Amino acid sequence: MEAFFKAFASVLAFFYDITGNYAVAIILLTLVVMIIVTPLTLKGTRSMMVMQQLQPEMKKIQTRYKDDRQKLNEELLKFYKENSINPLGGCLPLLVQMPVFLVLYQVLRGLTRRVSSLGADVGWVSSQFGLGGSPSKAPSFERVFDPAWINPSTKMHQDLSTSYQMEAFGLDLSESASQAMKQGIGHAMPFLVLIVIVAITGFIQQRQIQGRN
Repeated sequence: MEAFFKAFASVLAFFYDITGNYAVAIILLTLVVMIIVTPLTLKGTRSMMVMQQLQPEMKKIQTRYKDDRQKLNEELLKFYKENSINPLGGCLPLLVQMPVFLVLYQVLRGLTRRVSSLGADVGWVSSQFGLGGSPSKAPSFERVFDPAWINPSTKMHQDLSTSYQMEAFGLDLSESASQAMKQGIGHAMPFLVLIVIVAITGFIQQRQIQGRN
């Protein structure tokens, strides 16, 4: 499984090397993943549509043999065979996709793994105890990123490991909508707009599927 994490991370780092933008790199990686799983998605969707088209006939069989469970199963299996139907055809492709999206989620989540920056403030600590170094302001104890799965030699890892924010298009991608809300509605507005866009596109997609049915 670790090989999959590193493979996804390598592709992500490659896109970042090209674009220099965290958001664009993530979008490109997501598009690649969607292209890879599209055949499975189409297969599952077609299977579900065939099942829906034949649903009236299946209900007739279920009604006819509702008092004889064994005969009902035999007739349904016969019906499936005659119409080349796999009852699990709509579910199996989706189940196969799940590990892919779980890997993608973990890789993206690992980008903003943090480590304490206390080590960067050793100069301040030593100066307070007369161990050399010039006095400076007290450390903020902020936590820099320690991205998981990304090769340390890549530009993406180097940029993240020296930063407290994952900025793209004026947004800190490491910040959640709930965290943004704590700083005011104005600061959280871009996050809220994105949530609304996702909700609208999901609704439109659902309506299109219902229309095809």
